Amino acid sequence: MTAEEIFRRLSHLIQEEGLLADEEALRLIGRETDGGLRDAIGLMEQSISYAEGRLTTNDVRAVLGLVETEALFSLGQALAAR
Repeated sequence: MTAEEIFRRLSHLIQEEGLLADEEALRLIGRETDGGLRDAIGLMEQSISYAEGRLTTNDVRAVLGLVETEALFSLGQALAAR
């Protein structure tokens, strides 16, 4: 499946369950699961458990262990200042 197809399926599931999720969070899941719908649903469920009310990109990133670009930039600046 393509990332777009996974996004659409996850959006449908979120709507069916009456949950809230940011579009970009679902798109991130679609991109990170390499076409595996089962993996995407599992990641979405894990992320929802982690989320507080609404699934956000930050929730998905935390579950995946991804670091935001801003955090890396700040770390680089701190190291350069030493």
